Amino acid sequence: MGAVKGLLGGYKNYKYQEQELQETGFYSFKWRNYMPDLGRFFNIDPLTEKYPLWTPYAFSGNRVIDARELEGLEPYLHYNTLDAAAENFAVQYNSTSIVLNVELGTTFYTGKTEDGKTYYSYVLPQGQINYDKNGIQIPGTSALVDLEIPEGTTKAGDGHSHAADMAGRKKNYDEDDNKMSGQDIDSARGSGDWSKRSIQYVVTPNGQLIIYDPNLDAPKGRKNGTVKTTVPIPSDPLSPTRKNKQDPTICPVCDPLIIDSNGQIVVPKVLEPANDKNNKTK
Repeated sequence: MGAVKGLLGGYKNYKYQEQELQETGFYSFKWRNYMPDLGRFFNIDPLTEKYPLWTPYAFSGNRVIDARELEGLEPYLHYNTLDAAAENFAVQYNSTSIVLNVELGTTFYTGKTEDGKTYYSYVLPQGQINYDKNGIQIPGTSALVDLEIPEGTTKAGDGHSHAADMAGRKKNYDEDDNKMSGQDIDSARGSGDWSKRSIQYVVTPNGQLIIYDPNLDAPKGRKNGTVKTTVPIPSDPLSPTRKNKQDPTICPVCDPLIIDSNGQIVVPKVLEPANDKNNKTK
């Protein structure tokens, strides 16, 4: 097992993902024990009900290459900056948001690694689809934000997508889905309570990532400004102000949690590649 005993006989061998290797050969995560020889936990994830689309024995959300297991609970990725975490959220989830025409929300957080380095990440995005009295989906239902963050971390901001661009789908549509709304800005300012102010990101259907930083020392360009991204954000082909040609075809590595007003889980969808002339969804 390669364990190294301390002077008092206790095992002090912190190896895989900085977790302690026990005499039994198990890695002792805070909430579950991991069996490296089988490559799985032998305890059910305490957050099973939070992630109904995953097996209760999954390790790091089945993202064993780019994600870390958070104390036996859920996967999380490290980003060097808050903007980088927000960009990943935008790239990963705007396709589903556009195709299903539902706003998806998340909460960003920050923490420190064992060696003292600061990192940023975000929780699994969530959304809700509501129907009118005739059973027809209400477009762009408000996203769920201010979500619970992992223990030992600090909230860094909130973010949500703006679903599909209704200007390309509805005549005489007088709202602009491609800008931060007054409500978004008010939320960033704490809705009247300055102590609750929080950086807000909005992912627009035309392929932009917009930020509003309410802090007094924030640069002017970060107060309702556009964040420059390293890769194109999926955009709505029907948007009259589309900023790029990246179709909403990107499947997120971890599916968002979307529930409708009937309490049913909605299966995420994205657009099939452009070579499918029927433009079906999957």
